Amino acid sequence: MLTIFDLFEFIFRAHLMQNVLGYMADLNHALQKRDQDIVNAVELIYLTKIPMQQMREDDDGMSF
Repeated sequence: MLTIFDLFEFIFRAHLMQNVLGYMADLNHALQKRDQDIVNAVELIYLTKIPMQQMREDDDGMSF
């Protein structure tokens, strides 16, 4: 079991999940505010989409 946790792939995927869930948690928190208007919500979605797209493009060159 210890060797599985030491594998680079596991560590990479865990780090990637942490990044993705961090972006989604921030977006989710902001969208749940009742005083958040729709214009700000759309802007938050756009700003969240940018780093997600960059991670996807960076990952396209890698294969496991």
